[in-house]
Amino acid sequence: MRLLSNVLSYVFHPLWMPLITFIVASAMDPFLVSHPQVGRFLYTVLIINVLAPTLSVWLMHRRGLITSTTLDERKERLGPFLVVIAYYFISYWFLRPQEFALSPQLVAMFAGVWISLLISMLITLKWKISIHMLAQGGFIGTLMALNQVHFLNAGNIVVLLVLVSGWVGFARLVLKAHTHAQVYAGFLLGWAVNYVVILNAHLF
Repeated sequence: MRLLSNVLSYVFHPLWMPLITFIVASAMDPFLVSHPQVGRFLYTVLIINVLAPTLSVWLMHRRGLITSTTLDERKERLGPFLVVIAYYFISYWFLRPQEFALSPQLVAMFAGVWISLLISMLITLKWKISIHMLAQGGFIGTLMALNQVHFLNAGNIVVLLVLVSGWVGFARLVLKAHTHAQVYAGFLLGWAVNYVVILNAHLF
């Protein structure tokens, strides 16, 4: 069970969940990416936002600044948080002026990532909220918001993702990385922030 839990923790690692979210969302929502060149550009941005933070966290681990790439120690999370937030905020800031060529909801997806991470970082100063579940909640919140705005038929995939989130949350509990409250709080925060931000994309 611990082996399976470790596999789930790495497969659904928060660093690459935004890329997975975008792949699934763009496949389901024809209004999200209307031009192939825009799609290629955004995939490039997201891959950079996955590879660069992953390399940064790996280097921190190699240099002994953090003891685990899964950031199990609460006090070690501030540096990695700041790195990931910086990458996504910079991407959002560059995309925002090009909103006329992009779906507002797509720009809001980037905003949802850095806003939810920023709130999580502030919480983590005192309490170890689950970032794995933050990413899972953000994934589901994003699809639910897009489903409401663009009238997608996303009910089945959302149910599947809720089941996957349950397995990921269970894995974090098995590994004793979090308490039940930390798992639930992470999921609800990720869901709420991304759902509200995308529904109010015109504000971002």
